[in-house]
Amino acid sequence: MCFAFIKYTKAQTVTELTDKKDIAFAWNLRNYDGTHVDSLRFDIYYPTGAMSNKKYPVLFDFHGGSFTTATKLSVTDYSDQFADNGFIVVAPDYRVGYNHSSFPCTDGDDSTRLQEAIYRAMQDVNACIRFVANHANQFNIDTSWMFIGGASAGGTLALNDGYITDAVASVYYPNTVANWGKLQNSGNNEPFNYTIKGICAQWGGMPYFDSLINSRSAIPTILYKGGKDSNLPNGIGYYQRCTLNSLVRAGAGIYDVMIALKKPCVYHLQPDAGHTAYDDAFCIDNASCFFKALISSKPYSGYFEFYDPSCK
Repeated sequence: MCFAFIKYTKAQTVTELTDKKDIAFAWNLRNYDGTHVDSLRFDIYYPTGAMSNKKYPVLFDFHGGSFTTATKLSVTDYSDQFADNGFIVVAPDYRVGYNHSSFPCTDGDDSTRLQEAIYRAMQDVNACIRFVANHANQFNIDTSWMFIGGASAGGTLALNDGYITDAVASVYYPNTVANWGKLQNSGNNEPFNYTIKGICAQWGGMPYFDSLINSRSAIPTILYKGGKDSNLPNGIGYYQRCTLNSLVRAGAGIYDVMIALKKPCVYHLQPDAGHTAYDDAFCIDNASCFFKALISSKPYSGYFEFYDPSCK
């Protein structure tokens, strides 16, 4: 006679997930002025009703502030609202500040120092994404669907971070790499093993490097921009219209390339608006819809003006 022994285990308790604050992800950093940065931290926001037995897509939400000011606290409301569309939202701090002229378009070194500030910010958000990706089970994150986004400097950071790899930086920013190290080994020792599946860029821009956006590198993107934005061109032009600054690609300059490559891209243009072109609710509703379409393998593209929604 044979007896089968069945091992019973206690059922795992299912609980509702709650927001977490000030989780450290990077340590022992150097600031632009040589001062020491002990650590950087992120906040994490969960959808209302999110449960511990499920995993959710994640948006890394980068704050604005011209790379000189602000913190993760400035995107608290935005992150909380975005989370209730079914996404976990991670809002990290990153190093801000650089030596810049008090009089715009008078110092040719301003552009280089700004680029270095963006580079340091990329190092920091990369450290955050690596940390979260390697501790995804702890945070109930589905690493198959990781998105990045932000407004103003945050939108620029998202676009730069989506496309500037260590290989690209070694070609275009060799001095910066020599001074600050690589993009994917700063702040912590977490391995780099993630892929970004989409970008939300609210009035942000990216470097104008030939073929930076190509058939292999292109990342599905939703863009928002004001037609009277004095900081960024609607196409290709100089940052703040100053020829001492670097050439950037923004708005239609990104959308046209993506459409030519047949990659998913949505462009919202508010023709009469300045730099801050749309309210949070409009951006959140349409960005979350765009990301959900990617997740469900139903991507779409399109150009929309004023408050015409892309989410149909």
